Amino acid sequence: MNSTRNKSVAIVIAPQDFRDEEFKSPYQALNNNNIKTIIASTQITQAKGMLGYSVQTQCLIKDLQADELMAIIVVGGMGSPTFLWNDEALHNLLKTMHLDKKLICAICLSTVCLANAGILSGICATVWPSEDAIKILIDHGVKYEDKPVIQDHNFITANGPQSAQDFAELIVTQLTKVKV
Repeated sequence: MNSTRNKSVAIVIAPQDFRDEEFKSPYQALNNNNIKTIIASTQITQAKGMLGYSVQTQCLIKDLQADELMAIIVVGGMGSPTFLWNDEALHNLLKTMHLDKKLICAICLSTVCLANAGILSGICATVWPSEDAIKILIDHGVKYEDKPVIQDHNFITANGPQSAQDFAELIVTQLTKVKV
């Protein structure tokens, strides 16, 4: 990736029941590396995590602009199927970011968002091991692998909260790489 100056990483969460550590690990890692973040959702609200953590969303997904972002992280949790899996604005943003070859990351159940956007066909990816989520990935031509974290091309996916820290570290590594 090129310079991280003047660009942000969008962290997309469900307005309720996002997975706390899947938000906090990447958010903290990015902030610790002076990488600007924007917390986006389907609502401007005090979003509530599954374990009680709350965070103020800063913008709507539909208002995010791909050219102002260097990466996107879609956080999982039980709210993801309800609020994010079929969100058209999120799908459109993911498609544009994919065409621009930007870093696209998803953890837990939110890997399904990438598959539903039609951008993971032929890509190796992981997801929370629910039968429904795995089936959706396979139905969209994803090469599903039962691993904690996978990077394939410009995609990083992780299978759940136990992988959140490794997921966050890999994202920061990719964003802070200097191209020669």
